[in-house]
Amino acid sequence: SRFELQVCCPVTEERTGWGGGGSGGGKHFKVHILVKNCKELVPSSYKEGRYDQPLVASTWLKYFKVTNERFLKQILTQQRYVWSKREVTEEGQPLGEVVDQGINRIKYASDAVGAVLKELKRQCPLGSFRMLVAADGVNSLWGRTTLQKEDRS
Repeated sequence: SRFELQVCCPVTEERTGWGGGGSGGGKHFKVHILVKNCKELVPSSYKEGRYDQPLVASTWLKYFKVTNERFLKQILTQQRYVWSKREVTEEGQPLGEVVDQGINRIKYASDAVGAVLKELKRQCPLGSFRMLVAADGVNSLWGRTTLQKEDRS
């Protein structure tokens, strides 16, 4: 059976989308994290030179869970996620466990968002669910920001 999954997020969230259609049909788009009025910016644990916004990621995960709770038990992870020495989400577990990990442990919220998007990107083309990603406020990418360079300019 097929079901539709909603990936909706407020203006300041990371957006990535994939859609159906043939090769070259314009089905993939990506908007990088919008760093605007950031209060909690930490170095990424995933990739050097990147920065995470764990509070924003946690908020995104909460919203995602509320809008997609019924699907989070049906979608199973396709890989093992190691959060710490003691905390692991095994392959084959419901995607909701990854979401809960990011909500309950803010330290891992940004990595959990990445894992959720990775799982959705990997599994959507298999046809078990359809996904729509809508971006709102794209023009805010060119707005003012409070982020300063190292020289404070």
